Amino acid sequence: MDAVLSWTKAIIVYMIFVSALTHLLPSDSYKKYLRFISGLILVVVVMRPAVSLFAGGDILDELYERASVWQSKAERENILSSVEEAQEESVIRAYELEIMEQIKQSLQEKGYTVQSVTVHMNREEIVDIGLVLCLGKLQQGERDHTAEEDAVREYVAALYQVEASVIDVRIQDV
Repeated sequence: MDAVLSWTKAIIVYMIFVSALTHLLPSDSYKKYLRFISGLILVVVVMRPAVSLFAGGDILDELYERASVWQSKAERENILSSVEEAQEESVIRAYELEIMEQIKQSLQEKGYTVQSVTVHMNREEIVDIGLVLCLGKLQQGERDHTAEEDAVREYVAALYQVEASVIDVRIQDV
């Protein structure tokens, strides 16, 4: 009996609310939309006990539980994706550090003093290599390092099979 009483109260409260809302609307053009939407909601309110009775329980609670499970699954997938991206980024940074060390060792073996090496990669390839080298004291007439920079650029490009255009070489005097 309490269920029927609460169901009746819900319908009455809903109808009073819709009636008040209808009188507050500024123009008649909105009233037809309000009547349509409120009619759909009224059908749901009226049918809720019947659906619960035939479904053997509260179907709305079941739908809510399914939606929350789906949302939880989506959140887990989002977290997993974030972790995978972080791992991938970590691996790329490790590759960058290893390549920087290899370039530094290789150029030191060729007699260069390496001031700094920077390497930037994406998933597929090396995007940018920056080198700053020191040649030591040069003879007074040798201020143009273009040929030496080009030689180092070509050497590193061949070593890592990348375009020479992604390599920036600067040679400084000590």
